[in-house]
Amino acid sequence: MTDTFDYSKKFEYSLEKDEKSWKIEWKGNFENFPPYVFKYFALSSRTVNSLEKCELFASLPEKMNDLFDAAFHTLPIAESDLSSLMEMFPQTESIDIDEFVNSESYRIEIRNTLYALFNQIFGIISTTDDCLNDLMWSHYAKNDGFCIKYNYKLFPSHFGSPIPVSYLRKQDFLEINEDKMLERFIFNWLRKKHVWFYEKELRFLITPPNGGSFITEGAFSNVEHNFPNSVSRIQSCSLETIEEIVLGFHFIVPVLKNSNTLNFNFK
Repeated sequence: MTDTFDYSKKFEYSLEKDEKSWKIEWKGNFENFPPYVFKYFALSSRTVNSLEKCELFASLPEKMNDLFDAAFHTLPIAESDLSSLMEMFPQTESIDIDEFVNSESYRIEIRNTLYALFNQIFGIISTTDDCLNDLMWSHYAKNDGFCIKYNYKLFPSHFGSPIPVSYLRKQDFLEINEDKMLERFIFNWLRKKHVWFYEKELRFLITPPNGGSFITEGAFSNVEHNFPNSVSRIQSCSLETIEEIVLGFHFIVPVLKNSNTLNFNFK
């Protein structure tokens, strides 16, 4: 753990895409960057099973715990976005340009459709550089769970590098600076309100390694569409990535009470 990395800045990010994957990075100085990341888990049969198998869940951007985290409904679709939309989807050449530019409801529909598409090809893994934070032990581990220290340099290559979240006050939070629509969507997943500053969050924005899509449920479900190359959001890592397991203050009590349902099988 380190206390020297500065999370108080408004970070800038970059986006690149090749034929099969996306690469999102932050434009910053890696001096004093945390060498490890930590993730808190509440105690349950599911998280114990994930611990045994060294699995991490790539969350839906729309399913974050903060209502305004990764919120797409606040993102504008401007007239200037038309050209980038045409480049991304050549079939849109048949769209009535005047209708697109002048109709706000049409632009909202386009925004929601694009978000549904991006929702299926991205997953968020939230980590931190702090395993001794009282608020996070209470919020995420319920004080009876555990916290895992990971060597993220041993994560699968499609995880990319950890990206620091920008914690913004109201004026900055509402300000949209990106010119391109795609960047606006994705970088929005790396901004949070300043009230969450204590989390010191480092995010992994991952895409499926085969260039496909994640199996996605909820408001933007693709479960019934049988998309090709769909993969689970549960991502496996090597056991060597786990450096340390920190147990919550009340860990032993629920383990004893639920010994019939919580089975630890570490080898």
